[in-house]
Amino acid sequence: MARLFIGALPFFVYGIDYGYIGGVLVIPEFVRKYGTFDGSENKYVLKSDKLSLLSSSAYIGGFLACFVIPWVATKVGAKYGLIITCTTFALAGALQLGAVNFPMFLVGRILSGVHISSALILGQSYINEVAPAHLRGFGICLCLQMLTFGNFSASVITLGATSAGGKIAYQIPISLCIMVGGIVAILLILMPRTPLQFALKGDWPGASNAVSRIRHLPADSQLVQDEMNALRHATQGQIESSKWSELYQKGELRRTLYSFGTYFFMNGFSGCNFYLTYASVFMAQAGMTNPWGITVLIAGTNCFLTTPALALVERFGRRRLCFIGTVGCILMNLGGGLSYVIGKDSKNSSIALVVFVTFYIVFFAGFMAPSGWAFSAEIPKARLRAKTIAVTNIGNNIVTWAVGYGSPYLFQDPVNLRAKFCFFWLGGCTICGIFFYFCLYETKGLTHAEIDELMASGIPARQSVQWAQDRVRTRLGITQETEVPAMASDVKDGDLNDISVLVVEK
Repeated sequence: MARLFIGALPFFVYGIDYGYIGGVLVIPEFVRKYGTFDGSENKYVLKSDKLSLLSSSAYIGGFLACFVIPWVATKVGAKYGLIITCTTFALAGALQLGAVNFPMFLVGRILSGVHISSALILGQSYINEVAPAHLRGFGICLCLQMLTFGNFSASVITLGATSAGGKIAYQIPISLCIMVGGIVAILLILMPRTPLQFALKGDWPGASNAVSRIRHLPADSQLVQDEMNALRHATQGQIESSKWSELYQKGELRRTLYSFGTYFFMNGFSGCNFYLTYASVFMAQAGMTNPWGITVLIAGTNCFLTTPALALVERFGRRRLCFIGTVGCILMNLGGGLSYVIGKDSKNSSIALVVFVTFYIVFFAGFMAPSGWAFSAEIPKARLRAKTIAVTNIGNNIVTWAVGYGSPYLFQDPVNLRAKFCFFWLGGCTICGIFFYFCLYETKGLTHAEIDELMASGIPARQSVQWAQDRVRTRLGITQETEVPAMASDVKDGDLNDISVLVVEK
């Protein structure tokens, strides 16, 4: 469990980036340094062009990194790849802290984006390779939990730093990037390498030692020997060149689109990135006098509502949980937009907007996000999972960059929608719901082999819940009336981990 926790820490670093940037954008000294004096308002402001660049530049780095990370993982492994990217994040923080002009700060933001994609691709790969099967879903959701906790922590620290005044008000949150990135890089050094890295080089004694260390068992124990036999069998014939074009070949395209679409729509069309990044600016535009406090409220809700999802995603299943979250997000966006239209700029409408946005985060963090994350990582075929995750992150970085760059032009000048921008995300969440209905399959309790069988069966997504339940009951030998245990399937089946999923890339 401790290794899962440390393995998920790169997502905490990812969350720090989310949390601090949204807060510093409204700190007066930061705005004075990088903004423009507006004579009509008699103060310094960040115009839409600079605000867009500051919020979206990280995703440029993330987009470019997606093409390099699979190669890095093959050469040095997920562990050392994460150490490199966490160190890069610390260097990016140093660039931002010492920036003497706006372009230098943007370079630091772009380097921060390298870690965003690295955490998503390498972090999930590492968790999949070291976690026992019955903890794999928990491990993926733990990554999301660490991301939200990092976001909340940075938001709280940014709020506290604002009381200091002067340059230190924004220097403290930026310094946090340097400290956290460096500490996590050091902690990752203590983590074991995955058995797969040794197996793909034919170093079976090294692979056996890695399995023994991960499982806390002697190398000659039966469990370690069984896992080594499974590793030998799985990697036989898998040490071959893996091409990006395989993702789009017949039989694989559908799974690629399901994984890509789930992550793409969930992060890009739901509005989550907008609310988490622009909360302070958005609330200030809507008339709130304490936008930093609202940012902390939203980040805290996002963090603590993810915690019960660690259990809910296995208790209720991916499909049901995702639909509850989607419907809730639709209703909350509708309420937020209507409250502003009806109340205009009144105090009551501002309070109502905060309430609706907060409950939007409840439905997103507690229901939609955990189920979407789990499904998008589970549905790709094992040998293509790393590349599929990379492709989903390429799409995610594109749409998130577009949202980050374009949003200020819509809720500020020249369009100036303000809180009516909630209606835009209402439409986006509706599109998400349609996609999830037709493309999100239930994978609760299924092993990787059974997921392959589910995809090969050709049944529609709406029938997958019953299919999955029947298959797990049959494998466990229980009656139709008996409830399927949340994680018993993996334990009985002996699907110990996912160490066989990666392929050597030439």
